[in-house]
Amino acid sequence: ISTLIVYGFSKNHYEEHMPRQPGGVAYSVTKAQAEQALCESARESGLSYAIIRPGAIYGPRTHWTRGIYKFARRRPILFAGQGTGNNGR
Repeated sequence: ISTLIVYGFSKNHYEEHMPRQPGGVAYSVTKAQAEQALCESARESGLSYAIIRPGAIYGPRTHWTRGIYKFARRRPILFAGQGTGNNGR
């Protein structure tokens, strides 16, 4: 499992064929290096593989989800829009 950040931090959209441009952040650089190592190993060995690049991983210790968890624990629960999860469609 890799990350979309291997493509860079300022992209508006991502496509699989885009070049990796991880910038200077160790996390994205090492993910890009791991992808490259996998691709080279697979070429040499004929190994089938898949690289998964999720846009976000969340859990109880991720910094950006703490606010979401705090918000979700409110009573009453506040919903954005009509609360349908599909922008009111």
